[in-house]
Amino acid sequence: MHVEVPGWLHGVYPELYERERLSFYDLCVELAIYAHHPESDVREAAQIRIAELLSGRNHIEALIW
Repeated sequence: MHVEVPGWLHGVYPELYERERLSFYDLCVELAIYAHHPESDVREAAQIRIAELLSGRNHIEALIW
């Protein structure tokens, strides 16, 4: 089910949508690595990153500004 978001709402909270798009992209990349990478240690690392993404954490939070 898709719900169209009003344009004014996107303008008010652009960082929310940017973060969600980044998390979705990161999840897609990690799933592809987990499914197709030939090395088991790389797949294990991807599995850990997938679990972190699904729990709401991403690599941006680890950065020190």
